Amino acid sequence: MKRPLLTFATLGLATVLTTTTAHADADVNRFVLSGFGADITAESADECSSTIFFVMGQDTVLRQGGPSTPQKAAFLSYWTFDWCAGTTTTGVSSAWDNVNFSANLNAASLSVTFDVENVTYSDYPAGELQEWTTTATVNLSWAGTGNIVPHSDSFNVQIGSLVWSSGSSYQTREADVVLDVNIDGVPASFDSVSGSLSKLHWSNVMIWRP
Repeated sequence: MKRPLLTFATLGLATVLTTTTAHADADVNRFVLSGFGADITAESADECSSTIFFVMGQDTVLRQGGPSTPQKAAFLSYWTFDWCAGTTTTGVSSAWDNVNFSANLNAASLSVTFDVENVTYSDYPAGELQEWTTTATVNLSWAGTGNIVPHSDSFNVQIGSLVWSSGSSYQTREADVVLDVNIDGVPASFDSVSGSLSKLHWSNVMIWRP
Protein backbone atom coordinates (compact mmCIF):
# COMPACT_ATOMS: atom_id res chain seq x y z
CA MET A 1 0.00 0.00 0.00
CA LYS A 2 1.53 3.31 -1.10
CA ARG A 3 -0.79 5.72 0.69
CA PRO A 4 0.90 5.66 4.15
CA LEU A 5 4.31 6.31 2.60
CA LEU A 6 2.96 9.21 0.55
CA THR A 7 1.37 10.81 3.61
CA PHE A 8 4.51 10.34 5.71
CA ALA A 9 6.65 11.69 2.88
CA THR A 10 4.48 14.77 2.41
CA LEU A 11 4.72 15.55 6.12
CA GLY A 12 8.47 15.00 6.09
CA LEU A 13 9.07 17.36 3.18
CA ALA A 14 6.75 19.99 4.61
CA THR A 15 8.57 19.78 7.94
CA VAL A 16 12.21 19.80 6.88
CA LEU A 17 12.71 21.58 3.57
CA THR A 18 15.32 23.93 5.00
CA THR A 19 19.03 23.74 4.24
CA THR A 20 22.09 23.75 6.42
CA THR A 21 25.53 24.71 5.14
CA ALA A 22 27.86 21.76 5.46
CA HIS A 23 30.71 23.15 3.37
CA ALA A 24 31.55 26.53 1.92
CA ASP A 25 30.81 25.23 -1.56
CA ALA A 26 27.61 23.23 -0.94
CA ASP A 27 24.30 23.36 0.90
CA VAL A 28 23.28 20.01 2.33
CA ASN A 29 19.95 18.92 3.75
CA ARG A 30 19.83 15.57 5.56
CA PHE A 31 17.07 14.00 7.56
CA VAL A 32 15.67 10.70 8.74
CA LEU A 33 11.95 10.29 9.37
CA SER A 34 10.62 7.20 11.10
CA GLY A 35 7.47 6.18 12.87
CA PHE A 36 4.12 4.43 12.81
CA GLY A 37 0.82 5.21 11.15
CA ALA A 38 -2.70 3.80 10.96
CA ASP A 39 -5.48 4.67 8.54
CA ILE A 40 -9.07 3.81 7.71
CA THR A 41 -11.26 4.14 4.66
CA ALA A 42 -15.02 4.02 5.27
CA GLU A 43 -17.78 4.07 2.68
CA SER A 44 -21.53 4.55 2.66
CA ALA A 45 -24.20 4.88 -0.02
CA ASP A 46 -27.94 5.28 -0.47
CA GLU A 47 -30.28 5.76 -3.42
CA CYS A 48 -28.99 9.29 -4.03
CA SER A 49 -25.42 9.60 -2.80
CA SER A 50 -22.13 7.88 -1.97
CA THR A 51 -19.44 8.91 0.51
CA ILE A 52 -15.80 7.93 0.98
CA PHE A 53 -14.28 8.90 4.34
CA PHE A 54 -10.55 8.71 5.21
CA VAL A 55 -8.72 9.19 8.52
CA MET A 56 -5.04 8.68 9.34
CA GLY A 57 -3.04 9.03 12.53
CA GLN A 58 0.75 9.07 12.70
CA ASP A 59 3.48 9.20 15.31
CA THR A 60 6.84 10.14 13.81
CA VAL A 61 10.33 11.06 14.93
CA LEU A 62 12.41 13.44 12.84
CA ARG A 63 16.20 13.50 13.05
CA GLN A 64 17.96 16.33 11.25
CA GLY A 65 21.48 16.89 12.54
CA GLY A 66 20.32 17.58 16.10
CA PRO A 67 17.94 16.36 18.79
CA SER A 68 15.13 14.13 17.59
CA THR A 69 11.76 15.82 17.10
CA PRO A 70 8.67 13.69 17.83
CA GLN A 71 5.36 14.68 16.28
CA LYS A 72 1.86 13.22 16.48
CA ALA A 73 -0.68 14.27 13.87
CA ALA A 74 -4.00 13.20 12.38
CA PHE A 75 -5.68 13.84 9.03
CA LEU A 76 -9.27 13.60 7.83
CA SER A 77 -10.86 13.90 4.40
CA TYR A 78 -14.11 12.88 2.77
CA TRP A 79 -15.88 13.08 -0.57
CA THR A 80 -19.64 12.84 -1.19
CA PHE A 81 -21.31 12.72 -4.59
CA ASP A 82 -25.06 13.37 -4.59
CA TRP A 83 -26.43 12.58 -8.03
CA CYS A 84 -30.00 13.46 -7.07
CA ALA A 85 -29.00 17.01 -6.10
CA GLY A 86 -26.20 17.23 -8.68
CA THR A 87 -23.60 18.25 -6.09
CA THR A 88 -20.19 17.16 -4.84
CA THR A 89 -19.11 17.87 -1.27
CA THR A 90 -15.58 17.58 0.12
CA GLY A 91 -14.14 18.11 3.58
CA VAL A 92 -10.55 18.21 4.85
CA SER A 93 -8.83 18.75 8.18
CA SER A 94 -5.57 18.13 10.02
CA ALA A 95 -4.80 18.11 13.73
CA TRP A 96 -1.37 18.72 15.29
CA ASP A 97 -2.33 19.36 18.92
CA ASN A 98 -4.23 17.21 21.40
CA VAL A 99 -3.83 14.14 19.20
CA ASN A 100 -4.11 10.98 21.29
CA PHE A 101 -2.52 8.38 19.04
CA SER A 102 -0.43 5.29 19.67
CA ALA A 103 0.48 2.57 17.20
CA ASN A 104 2.62 -0.42 16.34
CA LEU A 105 2.16 -3.16 13.76
CA ASN A 106 -0.18 -5.10 16.06
CA ALA A 107 -2.62 -2.41 17.20
CA ALA A 108 -3.35 1.31 17.24
CA SER A 109 -5.75 3.81 18.75
CA LEU A 110 -6.70 7.38 17.89
CA SER A 111 -8.83 9.95 19.70
CA VAL A 112 -9.01 13.43 18.22
CA THR A 113 -11.35 16.29 17.36
CA PHE A 114 -11.15 17.91 13.91
CA ASP A 115 -12.36 21.28 12.67
CA VAL A 116 -13.42 20.28 9.18
CA GLU A 117 -13.58 22.76 6.29
CA ASN A 118 -16.41 21.71 3.95
CA VAL A 119 -17.21 22.86 0.43
CA THR A 120 -20.18 21.88 -1.76
CA TYR A 121 -20.06 22.37 -5.53
CA SER A 122 -22.78 22.05 -8.11
CA ASP A 123 -21.85 19.69 -10.92
CA TYR A 124 -24.08 21.23 -13.62
CA PRO A 125 -23.36 24.07 -14.01
CA ALA A 126 -20.01 23.80 -12.27
CA GLY A 127 -19.48 26.28 -9.47
CA GLU A 128 -19.03 26.71 -5.74
CA LEU A 129 -22.24 26.68 -3.74
CA GLN A 130 -21.41 26.70 -0.05
CA GLU A 131 -18.58 26.67 2.52
CA TRP A 132 -18.96 25.82 6.19
CA THR A 133 -17.12 24.31 9.15
CA THR A 134 -18.10 21.25 11.17
CA THR A 135 -16.62 19.52 14.20
CA ALA A 136 -15.77 15.84 13.83
CA THR A 137 -14.95 13.78 16.93
CA VAL A 138 -13.14 10.58 15.98
CA ASN A 139 -12.35 7.56 18.15
CA LEU A 140 -10.67 4.64 16.42
CA SER A 141 -8.99 1.38 17.31
CA TRP A 142 -7.14 -1.01 15.01
CA ALA A 143 -6.24 -4.68 15.51
CA GLY A 144 -3.78 -6.21 13.05
CA THR A 145 -5.11 -9.27 11.23
CA GLY A 146 -3.16 -9.77 8.02
CA ASN A 147 0.45 -10.60 7.29
CA ILE A 148 3.09 -7.91 7.70
CA VAL A 149 4.16 -6.95 4.18
CA PRO A 150 7.59 -5.33 3.65
CA HIS A 151 8.24 -2.66 1.03
CA SER A 152 11.29 -0.68 -0.01
CA ASP A 153 12.07 2.10 -2.42
CA SER A 154 15.09 4.23 -3.31
CA PHE A 155 16.34 6.61 -5.94
CA ASN A 156 19.32 8.78 -6.80
CA VAL A 157 19.06 11.68 -9.21
CA GLN A 158 21.11 14.68 -10.30
CA ILE A 159 19.42 17.70 -11.88
CA GLY A 160 21.85 20.49 -12.62
CA SER A 161 23.45 21.49 -9.33
CA LEU A 162 21.06 19.36 -7.24
CA VAL A 163 22.01 15.85 -6.12
CA TRP A 164 19.14 14.01 -4.42
CA SER A 165 19.36 10.61 -2.76
CA SER A 166 16.43 9.04 -0.96
CA GLY A 167 15.61 5.61 0.43
CA SER A 168 12.73 4.17 2.40
CA SER A 169 11.72 0.89 3.95
CA TYR A 170 8.24 0.40 5.30
CA GLN A 171 5.85 -2.31 6.40
CA THR A 172 2.07 -2.50 6.18
CA ARG A 173 -0.54 -4.77 7.74
CA GLU A 174 -4.29 -5.02 7.24
CA ALA A 175 -6.35 -4.41 10.37
CA ASP A 176 -9.85 -4.70 11.76
CA VAL A 177 -11.26 -1.35 12.85
CA VAL A 178 -13.69 -0.15 15.50
CA LEU A 179 -14.93 3.27 14.40
CA ASP A 180 -16.86 5.94 16.30
CA VAL A 181 -17.38 9.25 14.45
CA ASN A 182 -19.65 12.13 15.44
CA ILE A 183 -20.24 15.15 13.18
CA ASP A 184 -21.48 18.14 15.18
CA GLY A 185 -22.65 15.65 17.81
CA VAL A 186 -24.52 13.40 15.35
CA PRO A 187 -23.21 9.82 14.97
CA ALA A 188 -22.02 8.91 11.47
CA SER A 189 -22.68 5.46 10.04
CA PHE A 190 -20.88 3.59 7.27
CA ASP A 191 -21.59 0.49 5.21
CA SER A 192 -17.99 -0.73 5.14
CA VAL A 193 -14.72 0.09 6.88
CA SER A 194 -11.18 -1.10 6.06
CA GLY A 195 -7.98 -0.26 7.87
CA SER A 196 -4.23 -0.76 7.88
CA LEU A 197 -1.20 -0.29 10.12
CA SER A 198 2.17 0.92 8.84
CA LYS A 199 5.77 1.47 9.92
CA LEU A 200 8.21 3.70 8.04
CA HIS A 201 11.90 4.53 7.98
CA TRP A 202 12.84 7.19 5.41
CA SER A 203 16.23 8.82 4.85
CA ASN A 204 16.85 11.72 2.52
CA VAL A 205 19.89 13.76 1.39
CA MET A 206 19.70 16.80 -0.89
CA ILE A 207 22.90 18.59 -1.93
CA TRP A 208 23.02 21.88 -3.83
CA ARG A 209 26.39 22.65 -5.41
CA PRO A 210 27.29 26.08 -6.84
